Order: sequence, then structure tokens, then C-alpha cells
Amino acid sequence: MSTYIVTGNLTMLTASAQLAAFSWPAGASEMMLDLTQVAEVDSAAVSVLLHWQRMAQARKGRLTIKNMPVSLAELIRLYDVQSLLPVSA
Repeated sequence: MSTYIVTGNLTMLTASAQLAAFSWPAGASEMMLDLTQVAEVDSAAVSVLLHWQRMAQARKGRLTIKNMPVSLAELIRLYDVQSLLPVSA
């Protein structure tokens, strides 16, 4: 399993750059997103994570998200998309 460490903010101002910075590794079927170093989030973070999940599904791969900030987990619950995002404890 490959791990991608997301750094900085995951907000409307940074969403495009975050999407551009990530690429699914060739040959990888599983990807772990580590959000330990994410400093600030807003609703755009939910969209970015959903996009990365769609990338995984398109590749018939598996995405796991770990170390999610509490504020992002609250947004995911608010938007009722927790069943769409594979968060690990």
C-alpha cells in the first residue's frame, strides 16, 4: 500500500493545488491518505476527498484515509457522506 501525506491546508484556496499535487502511483491498487499534516479545512476538503475516492474507484483500487482532523470529520457528518469515504481509525 502506498501512502500519500497531505500537507498544508485543504480549503477552497488550496483545493486545486492539492488535486494537482496528487497522482495515483502506477501499479498501486491501494492508497493511504494521511491527513496528519493538514492544518486547516473547509467544505472544499470534502470535495477533494470525494474526488480522490472517485479516482480510486475508477482504477478499481482502494483508498483509505487516516488521521482525519476532527473538523473535517464533522463536515463529512454534516454533509452525510461518511459512507462514501473510507476513514480508518
